[in-house]
Amino acid sequence: MQKARLSKPERRDQLLDAAADLVLERGIAALSMEGVAARAGVSKALPYAHFENAEEVLAALYEREVAVLGARMYALVEGAPDLQGKIEGAVRAYFDVVTTRATLFTKLLSVDAHKSAQKDNRAHRYFTSIFVSTLDVDAPTGSVLASAFLASLPGALGALVRRDARREVVEDVLVRFAVAGAHAVAESSAVTAVRPAGAQAGG
Repeated sequence: MQKARLSKPERRDQLLDAAADLVLERGIAALSMEGVAARAGVSKALPYAHFENAEEVLAALYEREVAVLGARMYALVEGAPDLQGKIEGAVRAYFDVVTTRATLFTKLLSVDAHKSAQKDNRAHRYFTSIFVSTLDVDAPTGSVLASAFLASLPGALGALVRRDARREVVEDVLVRFAVAGAHAVAESSAVTAVRPAGAQAGG
């Protein structure tokens, strides 16, 4: 009985699965289009119908991993009633996904595969809106807070990978750091906004 032909999205996923296996087994440097084809059990030419080169495969693999993370993160954040809960949900989702796929994530991040991926600002826009709505700060301030928070996630992951602290400790410190820092910025912004023009701080 002949196997059913895979659709284009299914074939693309099959090739990315093969690439992920190769990255995990042999490392980034060993990834090649021919290797992906061999692992997927397809012709050498077929991967080129979906990707231009191995760098594009890595970028697509990174994007897929981030999409899994984003879906989990948004699901937990949306149900939280306040900033504390939203940050806790985002941090928990990040570590839930990254720890179960840690080796692949770490390898992709180590070679900056994400720099080859198409720029996607959805997460940044999403968290900017959260900081703006929960703290009543302006959009530029919310944007900086979102950038700082998102950048802190892989930074905290480093502490976990190095085994500097247990996961619950890393999460707790990261949440407290993000929430306290955001509130401090919001309070400072509010004071600046109401201070009369030309007034000196502490005067």
